[in-house]
Amino acid sequence: KSAKNPIRQKKLVIDTRPEWTMVALGRNFRVTVCIVDRSILVTRSSGFSTSYDIGRYRQFIKTILREGFDTNQTYIHVMDWSEYRGGSIGARNTAIRFMQDQPQLRGILICNASAFLQMTVRLSEKLLSFPAISLALTEIL
Repeated sequence: KSAKNPIRQKKLVIDTRPEWTMVALGRNFRVTVCIVDRSILVTRSSGFSTSYDIGRYRQFIKTILREGFDTNQTYIHVMDWSEYRGGSIGARNTAIRFMQDQPQLRGILICNASAFLQMTVRLSEKLLSFPAISLALTEIL
């Protein structure tokens, strides 16, 4: 008799909402969000971002964290950058500061980043107090 695989038996709860789908946060910047098992924040960004766009992104993500996670609950942030074309220097600095200011954030997994964005992740990791890992994965949302 074979042992049951606990991973196959685990049913993941995925919270998606229409108001979290293809949200325009700037002229050329959109994001789609879902929450997996109330512990993983998954975002798919598309377009090009400015520091203003990332400021709006920051407020949007803070709202989702309040709505979808328990107070002080830790989480992992999975970012799908398959459609993200990059951001201004100001956008990158604003994003890094935002990540540094998230005490519940325990790690970042960046998927499908271009070679240039992968290099940016490696440089940014030195500024963060948690791991930021870049992988090439297929679609996750």
